[in-house]
Amino acid sequence: MLVGLQRSIVYLIYQECKKARAKITEPLTLEYLSYHTKKDKKTIKTSVYRLIKKGCILRVEYKNGRSGWTQYELPNEIFHELLQSETDNKLVTNWQQSDNKVVSEVVTEPTTNVPSSSSYINKTTTNLPEEWLCINFEPIADIGFSANHLQQLLDKNSPEVVQESIFHFAYSLNHNSKFKNHENPLNLFMGVLRKGNAWIETNYRSAQEMALAHILELKAAEQARIKQLQDNAYKISFDEWKSSLSQDEIERIAPKSKSSLAKGGLPERMLLNQFFKETIWPETRKEFNF
Repeated sequence: MLVGLQRSIVYLIYQECKKARAKITEPLTLEYLSYHTKKDKKTIKTSVYRLIKKGCILRVEYKNGRSGWTQYELPNEIFHELLQSETDNKLVTNWQQSDNKVVSEVVTEPTTNVPSSSSYINKTTTNLPEEWLCINFEPIADIGFSANHLQQLLDKNSPEVVQESIFHFAYSLNHNSKFKNHENPLNLFMGVLRKGNAWIETNYRSAQEMALAHILELKAAEQARIKQLQDNAYKISFDEWKSSLSQDEIERIAPKSKSSLAKGGLPERMLLNQFFKETIWPETRKEFNF
């Protein structure tokens, strides 16, 4: 029922989910959405807000601020509706590379030919069972994998193993130097699956896992920077406070006593620091809002 910009945003998020091989996108910025839909960020922000209120997209993780981003999730019913529409070849999408503009339109009659770059299968041109039709082979389409190869695996493997193997092999091609420059990766992959085996990448991490790990790294780095700023604020405040004390005040807070030092007493700076932390700092830190 969506039209216009809202429809374009949902379909763009759907494409990002496919790229991430999950129903959750990798972190996306407003600039990214604006660039691909050719709309200003304020308009995008309003449309995204309305889509979230309608329940058409979900906001999973986000970071506010100048370098802010959001991870979006598509509800199951919407993801599968788009997938089914694409599978039935009723949704024709023209991603114009010249301006990266999203254009989506519904056609009344399915076409008989699917572009060779399509990574989803047209039911009218294949005899594959239903469970094979939803296999997403986009991650390895660039090495020549197509619906014909799924047909070859029909009696030799299961759709679940094939789908997971596709994800693992795509990861191998991108992250494993042993396979990055293989002269014939398609034959290598098909050779394993034709034997009924699965392609397993030992160090495989899903797109969702990598995105989450990246988010956690960003959060950890942010916390480390905040901690450093807090430490700096404390040190500067302590030094300012200490320099404002008279000698009499210093001796009153940290009385000098050779006998106490001989017995393991604390030196002057440590006594002043202890007094500052317990008495002065609780109020002073409020100036920094932490």
